[in-house]
Amino acid sequence: MSDIKFIEGGIFTDYRGQISHVNDLDMQEIKRFYIIHQKTARVFG
Repeated sequence: MSDIKFIEGGIFTDYRGQISHVNDLDMQEIKRFYIIHQKTARVFG
């Protein structure tokens, strides 16, 4: 296993929601990749 490397990603947000990206990540040897966000509570009044 090689050294740990920090790869910076980004987040784009607009009125529809949010998308996270890590465009510089080489995923050739990666089988699965998850980004998990807690569900946001919505209050309607």
